[in-house]
Formats: sequence, structure tokens, C-alpha cells
Amino acid sequence: KKLGQWITVLPTTPLKPGYEESRHHFFTISNEISELLQEMGGVTHLKLNYFPDGGVARLKVFGKKLPIIADSSSQDIIMPITNPSTGPNIHPHSSTSPSNQLPSSLPYPHPEISSDVRGGIGIACSNKHYGVPSNLLRPTLGKDMGDGWETARHPNRPLIVRKDPVTGLQETPLMDWSTLKLGLGGASEEGISRIIVDTRHFKGNFPESVRI
Repeated sequence: KKLGQWITVLPTTPLKPGYEESRHHFFTISNEISELLQEMGGVTHLKLNYFPDGGVARLKVFGKKLPIIADSSSQDIIMPITNPSTGPNIHPHSSTSPSNQLPSSLPYPHPEISSDVRGGIGIACSNKHYGVPSNLLRPTLGKDMGDGWETARHPNRPLIVRKDPVTGLQETPLMDWSTLKLGLGGASEEGISRIIVDTRHFKGNFPESVRI
């Protein structure tokens, strides 16, 4: 988000469960989105959408920082639910794998601007029954489901689930969302370069897909 305008930097994309071989999702940003971010002059906030609900352990966003340091004094608030491709690279890893072997810990030209140690914070969310979105921005690996952000199941889930014939994803108005303020002042006009979504521990209750 920049100057009140929202764009989609990651289209609705399927996720996999939080098992060791499938929980680490690695996304690169398309050239088209990078050019759009340059036209906007950068971004300061992200909105993460779960479809239809579920939990994620960590979200990591990388990009070139803006020259302004963000204020990290805000706290999570809750807001009511409103109803309104490309696939990830999966990085298998185990609970005993050294943390320095994960993509998020390897040398990269841009910093992780979402991390709470750099001023990233959760601003608002649709549901925080099992956690708050600020948990997503912690620099450590998720220790259990309560250490991530998981939403309650929607009581009005349909009896029959219909899928989009093109994407194979659910055709549903149900979703949960969180708004995250980027640290280091946000991403500059060079934009966001990669996003990592980790579904660690969420093996049967991970979101079917996300959009950012």
C-alpha cells in the first residue's frame, strides 16, 4: 500500500501443509509487479489474505528499504470479516535443520523489511482467535501453532466446495486478512523482491491459498 492505493503483489496462490517437506514457500516477484511498484514510488504496508481460513507460522518480505525509519509503537487490533498464477518454490527442511540453511538466512542483496526487529508490525486483522499477525514477523522459526497467526474456522463454510476450473482453487467469498506495516520505512521504488511464507506446524489447518 502507498498513499492509500492497494495493488496485488502476489496473486491468489496455493499453499501446502506444514510438514517438513512442504511448509516453506518461496515466491519471487514478477517483473510486471516490480515495474508497477517503481511507478508507485514504493510501499509501506502489506495486506495478507487467507482463503478460506487457517494458519501460517511466518511471513518474510524482502526489498530495498525506504530512507525513513518506521514507528513500531502500534498494537494489533481486530476488525470484522468482510467477504469480498504463480506457484511457490517449496524448500523442504526439518525441525533439526540448521537455521542458517534456510533461504531467509542466506546472503541476499535486500534486507527483510517485514521483520519486527526492523520495525515491522501487525496493524489490523479480521480474526485473532488463535494468534495475532505480529507473530508472523518474528525473526525466529515458529515454535508451535500458537506462535503464528491462525484464524478460527468460518461457521458459514458451504456444504459443497466448488473449485475454479482454471486455478483449481476454491471459489469462495470466505477469507481472513491482516494488514502489516513494513519496517525500515517500507520498500523503496525498487519494490519488493521476494516473499517467504512458512506453514510450519499447520499440517491440517493451513490456508488453501494466500494473496498479498
